[in-house]
Amino acid sequence: MLKQVWLLRGIGLGILLLSVSSCSHFKALVGLGMRKPEVHLSSVKIKHVSFSEVAVAINLKVFNPNEFALDLDRLDYQLSINEALIAKGKHQNSIMIDAGQTAEISLPAEVNLKTSIRIMKELIAGKKDQFMAKWFGTAYFNSSFGPIKIEHTDSKTLS
Repeated sequence: MLKQVWLLRGIGLGILLLSVSSCSHFKALVGLGMRKPEVHLSSVKIKHVSFSEVAVAINLKVFNPNEFALDLDRLDYQLSINEALIAKGKHQNSIMIDAGQTAEISLPAEVNLKTSIRIMKELIAGKKDQFMAKWFGTAYFNSSFGPIKIEHTDSKTLS
């Protein structure tokens, strides 16, 4: 009788584990299903030019390859052009990225006058016909399993 009880419990536990193992949240919990979101620098665009600074928009695409939504809670970022740090900041507005979807994010940044002048001189002098923009960011996602921190670097040639 005792063997039958243990056998039934074992079968019940096996069925429970099989049914739960198809759940994407369970897979993520045990480390099988969570995939790192992909962050790509799509463009850097000049928004406004004044005597003291240049305002730019750093445009990113964030793809969630998972089978569940992720909440991008915060994004710390830096942007350099031709190895010169031109901007850094924090984006603290929460963005929900649905499963399998891509979110487009525009981050504001201000470039100081000294850096702007140097870049413009290189462009006018013909030293550069294109620039290398490098983005580094740390994204903090909230999930049902706790916070997820992901560091990412991407670069793009601007012409």
